[in-house]
Amino acid sequence: MPIATVDKVKTLIGIAYADISHDTQLAEIIPASQDWLCGKLSNYFHTTAYYTASTISFDKDDSTISDSAEGFDITNWVDEMDVHVQGSIANDGVFQVQKRADGKLTLADFPLLEEEAADQSITITRMKFPPDLVSPFARLVQYHLAGKNPAIKSFRLADWSEEYAGEGSCPPGLMREFSQARKFVFRRRK
Repeated sequence: MPIATVDKVKTLIGIAYADISHDTQLAEIIPASQDWLCGKLSNYFHTTAYYTASTISFDKDDSTISDSAEGFDITNWVDEMDVHVQGSIANDGVFQVQKRADGKLTLADFPLLEEEAADQSITITRMKFPPDLVSPFARLVQYHLAGKNPAIKSFRLADWSEEYAGEGSCPPGLMREFSQARKFVFRRRK
């Protein structure tokens, strides 16, 4: 499951359930925002369920990830889960699985996959997002839907003032709400 579904985001940002005028946009913004956020936080919310093999291939036409060794067992891989793919030539990223079958993960919403034969060592890890990310994530989606920060831009009271400007693709105040999920990555200098 994504951090929040279209219906959940609509509820949290005040769009009526019957109003479908933004559904297509939201369906595109939610996975893009989720992928951006995971990268920004250096946290892909991995669970202990993962699978690494060189028998994994990607089919662009069917929007599927297949494993000729049929390694996607029923205990760890379920319908409507999110997975993080690493080690492929052209298909690294976060995807939502619509349906799981032996040896095959069918992806939701026909993501932009590249055709890729099995021969790379690819790791697919199941993701699970903490529930406390749902509300700030809905506001992040609202920010992207509006194309600007829907909150106050600046505030002044006597000799004190505060200005809210975007941090890349997110207002800094909102980015602070995600700080508990940030993972620190230490890199060696060369």
